[in-house]
This record gives sequence, structure tokens and C-alpha cells, in this order.
Amino acid sequence: MKTVAKSSPSLSVMVVNFNGEPFLTECLRSILDQTFKDLEIVAVDDGSTDGSPALLRQFQAEHPAHVSLVCLPANGGVARARQNALESARGRFVTTLDSDDYYCDRRKLELEMALAGKGAIAFSDIQLVNAAGIPIAKMSERYPVREGRIFEEILGRSCMIPRDFICERRLILEAGGYDPSLPIYEDWDLKIRLARRAGFRYTAITGTAYRRHGHGLSMTPHGSQENILRTIFQRHLPEVAPEQMDQVSAAFEKYLRDNAPRATTRGRPA
Repeated sequence: MKTVAKSSPSLSVMVVNFNGEPFLTECLRSILDQTFKDLEIVAVDDGSTDGSPALLRQFQAEHPAHVSLVCLPANGGVARARQNALESARGRFVTTLDSDDYYCDRRKLELEMALAGKGAIAFSDIQLVNAAGIPIAKMSERYPVREGRIFEEILGRSCMIPRDFICERRLILEAGGYDPSLPIYEDWDLKIRLARRAGFRYTAITGTAYRRHGHGLSMTPHGSQENILRTIFQRHLPEVAPEQMDQVSAAFEKYLRDNAPRATTRGRPA
């Protein structure tokens, strides 16, 4: 008897976890509750020391058709874990969801897939919430939403930086994936590279609840954050047209000034 190969899902949702036990169940259920069902969850545990690996194994046992699990033996950093998830993903399209966040609109993946299928990188608004899930503000209330070819805006951080967007997996691989040399802001670095390759489209719904709970990037000293931001910015600045360099540089410096007083309390940026 021939073995029938399992068909690949259209979309892989990459969930990287490190000691996210308090929030992990809400995260995973928000994915499984989406109206878009042709998906897999690629969960990568990055050497957790709490009870979250057991939780992930339980979800995998309960949903074997939709959940795959990789447990790394030691914490190697979010970039390496995300790259592992990317290489394990089977879908043509991929997206992300941090284990302490959750999707707050059940249509999020369905509406983004409709745009991504037309060749765009599709994204939605972001609802900032506190540790208890109580809303704080929407990201679109703090930064303007831009669509299309927005390389300069993403580099200068003068717009809402898309997060948890849907993109063709091949585009991320062609862009080089996640840079493991970056301990933080590896996702911003990738978004800059992707913005050179494709346009962005906005669903106009609020898709992800982005939790601010005083851990993660917020634990990194402000000086270290700014140094890495500047390193990434300088890496990509030569790709900007000469006549736009001053404008992009000014926007970036404004972002640093505006965020410096709150950098240790606002949590990890997009």
C-alpha cells in the first residue's frame, strides 16, 4: 500500500516561546480559533525552564494535524529560534505570533491571506495591552499607517512598523531570514530587507494584541537598544536614494528622541 503524503498547509504560524507559560494557552487558542483554517502552528521552544514545554506538548497531542513542535535544548536567542521555525514551516505563506501575544480578531489571518495571495505583504493594526490583556492604545494611534513600497518609512521608523504580517516564505528566505548576530530588533532588520522586495497592504482591522508586561526587550538597557538600532540603521542607509537620505535620517533621529525617555518602560517595539 502506498503512503499518501500529507498535504502542506497554505499558512504556517510561527510561535517562538521562552518561558511564556502564563500566556501561551491564550496565544495558541487564538490561532486555532481563526476563521482561516488551512494552517499549521510551528512552535519552537527556545530552552524554556518553566512549564511551557509541557503545555506545548499537550497542544501538539490534542491537535496533531495543526501543531508541530521543536524543543531546542538551550536558549539561543529569538533570531535563531525564529529561523528554526522558518526552516521548519511547510506553508507557502508564513506569519508570526509571540507566545505572550494573541490574535484579537478571528478574521485576522483570513483577511491578510486575501491580500497576501495578490503578492503583497499583508498586515493589520496592533492593539497594545497590559499583562492582564487590558487595552492601552492602538499602534495606529501613535504612528501613521503607510502602504505600498515603504522601505524609507520603515527604515526611518516614521510609520507604524508592521508586525505579525503574512508574507510568502520564499521572500523571507530570499531576504536572508533572521540575523542571529542581532540579540534584539532582528525583526525590524528583516522588515527593512523585505520592504526592498515587496509592497505592504493593510486590512484596516486590529489583528494582534501585543502585550506589554515589563519583560523581553524592555529589560535591555536603553543605551544598548539605541546602539543596536543605530547599527541596523547604518547598515541599510546606503540603500536609500541620495536625495532622501537627509529626510530618512531626520525621521530616525526623531524616533530616537521621542522614545528615549520611555524606552525602559514601554516594552519591546515592533
